[in-house]
Formats: sequence, structure tokens, C-alpha cells
Amino acid sequence: MGGVPGSGSPGLPAFDEADRSLLERLSDFDEEACQGTEVPLAPTAVPHVCRLLYLRHEVSVAPITRLFFNLALHPATRNCILGHFLVLLCRDAGTATDALPPSHLFESLEEGQVSHSSATEIQAVGSQRVLSLLAYLLRRVPQCGEFFAKPLQQEQWLEDRSAPLVGGGELGELVGQCSVNLLLRLLTTTLFLASSRHAAWLLAILHALLVPHQQTNAVQVATTTPGGEEVAPGDAAEPAAVASSGAAASSSSPSTWEQQSNERWSKITRDMHGALSQQSVLALCHFLCQGGSSHGSSGEADTFQMAGEILVALAASKEHLDMVRAELMRVLSTLVTDIECALARCEVTSADPSTMETRLVRLVRTLAEVYKEASKASPEQDLQIDAFLEAARLDDLWVALDNTLERLHDTEVFATPAQRLLAMGVAPTEFRLEGGQTATASATMASNASMAVPPKPLLNRLLPLIEAFFVLNNGTKEAEQDQKDKEAEQGGSSSSYSAPAADGKVFEESTEVSKVEGSRFGQFCKQHRKPLNALIKQSPALLNKSFSPVLKHLPSCLDFDNKRAYFRSQLRSRRMESRYETIRLRVRRTEIFMDSYHQLRSRSGEEMRAKIQVQFQGEEGIDAGGVGKEWYGALAKEIFNPNYALFVQAGGKACTYHPNPMSYVNRDHLDFFVFIGRVIGKAIHDGQNLEAYFTRGFYKRMLGMKVIAADLEAFDPEYFSNLKWMLGFDITDIIELFFSAESDELGQQKVVDLKPNGRTLPVTNENKYEYIQLMAEHKMPDPEVCRHEEIHRGLHEIVPAELISLFDDKELELLISGLPDIDVEDLKANTEYHNYTPQSDQIQWSMPWPVLL
Repeated sequence: MGGVPGSGSPGLPAFDEADRSLLERLSDFDEEACQGTEVPLAPTAVPHVCRLLYLRHEVSVAPITRLFFNLALHPATRNCILGHFLVLLCRDAGTATDALPPSHLFESLEEGQVSHSSATEIQAVGSQRVLSLLAYLLRRVPQCGEFFAKPLQQEQWLEDRSAPLVGGGELGELVGQCSVNLLLRLLTTTLFLASSRHAAWLLAILHALLVPHQQTNAVQVATTTPGGEEVAPGDAAEPAAVASSGAAASSSSPSTWEQQSNERWSKITRDMHGALSQQSVLALCHFLCQGGSSHGSSGEADTFQMAGEILVALAASKEHLDMVRAELMRVLSTLVTDIECALARCEVTSADPSTMETRLVRLVRTLAEVYKEASKASPEQDLQIDAFLEAARLDDLWVALDNTLERLHDTEVFATPAQRLLAMGVAPTEFRLEGGQTATASATMASNASMAVPPKPLLNRLLPLIEAFFVLNNGTKEAEQDQKDKEAEQGGSSSSYSAPAADGKVFEESTEVSKVEGSRFGQFCKQHRKPLNALIKQSPALLNKSFSPVLKHLPSCLDFDNKRAYFRSQLRSRRMESRYETIRLRVRRTEIFMDSYHQLRSRSGEEMRAKIQVQFQGEEGIDAGGVGKEWYGALAKEIFNPNYALFVQAGGKACTYHPNPMSYVNRDHLDFFVFIGRVIGKAIHDGQNLEAYFTRGFYKRMLGMKVIAADLEAFDPEYFSNLKWMLGFDITDIIELFFSAESDELGQQKVVDLKPNGRTLPVTNENKYEYIQLMAEHKMPDPEVCRHEEIHRGLHEIVPAELISLFDDKELELLISGLPDIDVEDLKANTEYHNYTPQSDQIQWSMPWPVLL
């Protein structure tokens, strides 16, 4: 049949008034209602109509589809047509001239003019056209579904009882069998095992018959040819859409006939489940467990997905649960043993492709859904999958997977400059020099970031096993428990700072391990992060599919570049949904902050996602990207203008800032902070780097992370050194301190108690750890005073919090400010040597260090 133009998914012809009138009277086309009415076409003429399906040059799709649709409305011709369709699918190519299916494809219907064809071609062409028509009729006329749940009687199309069937047997054997069993039998024939396209159409029909339908609006979509001709789903249509759309047509507001159709299909599905034979269920299991290709096309994956969904639906009924479960577990146990042996023999660099791993992940996904749905249907039964998987020795397979991945822990891909910098465990700010200058060379670092090396063959082979592991170990239970524990802890201290640490550990990062990190899932991700990231770099779509648990529960195990690529793709998709196209700004260079603020303050978050075009007043030019980049750079510098009193330098560094605790002297400071948050969010959204560098605590608060005492180093490094000195020495009789601190607020000196009556409590060698902790917290800017909430609100208007939370504080700095630009030659030229010369061996050894970034 002809293909469907446009979207690629099959659509129904548009509902005209005649169609709607007919479909609203579905009950009029039942056998009881049609008794005594005139048959629109004699049953003897049906084979002649079916011959049209075996023309080499097919008939136009719309007329023949309309013809079969009209004939299917009357029960007599409906049963005759469906019966002939079944014979065309099951019967081997005939040898007689008038047999169906014929022994040749017809060049035309004129007698004597036939084209020689192979039996395979006849079966392939005829089956494809029959299946597409059958799928169409099932979607429009629910009574067609009832035909497949009833045993076949001795009808006219079954008169030639000795005619051979595809796969063996004779036509007479079909009498007394239910048609749905015959369709399932086709899954074991050569054509449907070899052709994923034919299997997809057949599985779509079985999916429509055996999986409970849900109301859908998809079938109301009109599909026409460029000339205005209505078409039906055909060769180019997607079979999966037939299965997902259901068999009953529905509109935005369900009507009586739609409800009747849904009720009818619910009964048909129940009847189908009862009519299935044991051989039919096993045939579907065997189809799911077959090999397929080594990697599998998207169409093949959809086909096996439909097969799995049908088995899940069957397992929801008690009569088929045990059979489906037992057969899948039997195959799973065999696969586990075979894969273990194969992994022990294969080489890292020369692993041959294998279908065993893809079959295993298919089985694991289906089994997981089978147990899930069976537990819903029978909550009184203890249907735990863990015991069955233990019997299949999956734990041993995971151990073998761990051991094999350990062999791949050499570098799978060359690290990018960003990843090398983060791997050093230092913040990008630490490479920035006074006065805003930087000490880097992007060209040198980029030259070392060679093109990514494709993952080794063995790693690609292991991908399905990793996917199967994530199906059964996805960290969901542990994450839910962590959330419950977190909620239980809330209500105590509202401070964002950590509690006083143990002796000697005041300035250490928190090492608390969540239940997700301590689970088998967490340990696997941390242990094998290199192979996982290599696979994600090769196929970023994995983060939206089987690797989504890593993204959701353990983003820290993902490389910065993989997270950034996912982050950008999500922002692009949101931008495409925006109704706004362009924001035009006209600003003065001398007043770039205020002009931008006034022109953007009234814009909504959705508007801010649109493209910005900037024009500087008094300057001609078209913004093709360069002017906008210049605007971002100039605006980033202007937000630190001391006249606005919004930010102050941190620790005496000219290039690092934190919000000014006394920003309230500017009456518009709250609105300005919201605007700054929007500017940061807009720059991230547009992929622009801002020359704006903040303290570590600022980035942590943007991510909702706890600020610890160690973050005081970026805020006040001199005082931080003094506190660290106190940790290593006995301060008895050396310094006299109390649990209080002096503060200077607009020239007025104030004494603040660090704890109740602190100014009267002396600091001793025993309680100095508590003092250091409290003093560090006091020195750190108060998040409420620094207006982080306003900055967050502006940022999250453009960049959702769930996306920005993928990054840690160092990665967020890279996302906002980009890589530092290290100029190695300039660094060499401006290095002062004491007790060494540029030619000293030690200097020669250490000079290439920036290149190693």
C-alpha cells in the first residue's frame, strides 16, 4: 500500500459527515441488526477484490482502503473479507491459476499477462498490503476485532482444505481454531522472523487486539496526499503508531459511540486472552527471545518493545502469568550462563558483536514489567522478582560485568580541557590572576584535547548488559529513603551551614554518603564512571533512556562535558517551544546596565528565552552574534560597578566578588539582584561566557548546597589562615579570645555574640574547634542579607532549577565563566626565579604543567 506523507506516523482519513454518521451507529452493523439486510457484495466476488492486492503496481491507496472499509461494515462481507485476509497470510502461494494467494504477482488483471515472481516476493508483498489494511480496519471498526476471538467455522474460504500453509500443515486445520492464535503462529514463520518490517505490522495488530486500549485523540488526525486524496496507513507508515493509538476512534470530548467502542474493545481483549493457546503464548515468548541484529535499528527495537508489552498484558491475567514467567526465566538463565562464558573469553580490543546481550536486556525489561503488573493485579500474592533473578544467577553476571569493565579502565576518550581542569580538584577561579587577568592558554589546552576515541568494541558489546543492570538497579528505592530521611531532619536548624565538626576536621568537606551512593547502583556508577561516560559521549541519547537513573540520582558520576551537552539539548528544546522570536535592545555604552535593566525588567521568563539582538546607540551594525557577545561582556563588568553597591571584592582579589551585605543602601537593589540572576540565566541559556567570577559560597548557594567553613578561604583568606593556625597549635596563654566578634557596619563598631553570653566565655584549647566553626560561619555572608533568593528567582525564570542542579559548584563556574585562558609563554616570560634559573632541571620538569591540564 502507499505510504503516508507528512509526519511518518499513520493517520486515518479525515472524518467526514458520512464517516461520523456510520461510526456513531456501530451497533447497527452487528450481526443481529443486519439480519435480513441486503449484502453489499456477494461472497464469491471477494476473492476477485483481493486479487487487487497482488498487482505488481499497486492500486491507489485511498480507493481500495475505502472499498474494504465499506465492505467491513456489513457482518457478512466483514467476516468474508477478514477470513480471506487470514488465508492470504497463512496459506502458501497457490499453484492453480485462480488460487489465492496467487503463484505470481500480476502485471495486470487481464488474463494471460502475469509476471514471474518468487514465492518469497509474493508472500512479502501480499502480506505487507494485507497487514496494513487489517490494521486500518481494526482501528476503525471494533467488530473486526471480535472476528479474531471466535473459532473459525467451515466457511467458503476454507473449502480447499488440502491447500498448504506457510510453515507446514493444511488449510483444513484452521477450522475450529481462533484467528488470534493463527496470527501468533505467523511469528514463527521465516518471513516474520527475517523481516522486521513485516513483524512490526503483525505485532502492531496483535498489540491492538491483546493490550487494553486507552482513549486517544491521535486517530482524529487527518492525513491526505498533496493532491488532497485521503490515504490509509501503508508501507511507509509506522506500525508502532497503529498499536499505540488503539482501535477505537475518539475525539476531544468522548461521545456515546466512543464509549461504546471502548467498552466493546475491553470485552474483545478479555475474550482474546481467554482464546489464546499455550503454543501461541510460547510463540510470542520465543519471538521476544530471538536474536535480532547485533545493535538493532529503531524499527526493530519498536517491534520487540511491542512484543514485550503484549507479554506484560498477558501476564496480568492469571491464566498466562506462570507460563510467561517460567519461559522467560528459563531463557534468561541460559543467557546468563552463555554471556558469562563469552565475557571470560573475549578480548578488550577485538570483541566480536553478539546478540546475546541485546536479548538479555530485552528479557530483563519485560520481566521487570511482568512482575510489576502482576503485583498490581494480584496484590495479595508475594510476587517479588529478586528471588527469581537470584535463581537465574544474575548476581554472578553483574560480578562478571564488573570484572570485564575493570579491564577497560584505561582512558576510553581523551579528556577535554574542562574535564582535565576539574580532575585536578581545584576551582577555575584559582587560575585567575589579579586585575581580572587570567593565567591560561585555551589553544594549548585545546590542542591536547584530541578528538574523542570511539569506545572499544567490547565496551559497545557491554552496553546492553549495563542497561539491564540499570533496569534492575536504578537507585529509586534508595533515593526515596534518602528523601524521607531528609524530610525527617528538617524542622531543626534552619541554618545552611554545617554543624560544628569534630576535632581537626573543621575545614574538611562533608563526606556523608547517601543511601543511593552506598547502594549497588551507586557503587557501580562510581566504580565504572569512565566507561559510562565514554558510552554517553558516543550516544548522548542514553541519558534520556536507559542511563536516566544516573542523571537523576548520581549526576556527580557524569563528566562535565556530558552534562553540559545534555543541559544544552534541554534548553534548546525549551527554546523551540517559546512563542517569542527576538528581543531587540538599544543601549548606550555608558549606561549599559541601566538601559538593559529598564528594557528587560518587564519581560517574562518565557520572553527572555528568545534571541536577543543588541544595538549600541550611535553605532551602526547588524547583530549577527558579535554585538550580543560584546553586550554580555560589557554588562558582566558593569554589574560589579561599586556605584551600585551590589557586589564587593572577596579576600582582596580584584577578580572575585560576592554579594554586598550592605546592598540595601541602593533602594533598587532587590530588583537589580533579580535582573542579575536573569542575566546570568540568559547567558547560560545562550551559551555565552560572562567575565564574572564569584566566591565558592556564591556558587554553592545558587545550587542549594550547604556552605561549609572551608569556603571562608575564598571570602577572607588571611583570616582563614589564622583560624587554621589555631588548629595546629596549643593556644593556652598565647592568645586571649572570647566567643564574640566585632563587626563594622557603616563605620559603627558592634560586638556580636557567637553563642549566648559569648563575650564572657573565653576560648580555650579544648573548645577552640567550636569557636573556629562559629567564627567561620559568622564571617561568611548571611544568605538572606546577600539577597541570594532574588538572584535565584531571576536565574530560575530562564534556567529551571532541576537542570542547573546537575552541576556542582566548580562546574557551575565553568558553565558561567568558561575555561580560563592560560598563556604559557606569557607565564614563562613573567616568572621570577629564586635559587633557580630557567635552565634548571627542576624548572624544565615543571614547566609543561599547564599543557597537562
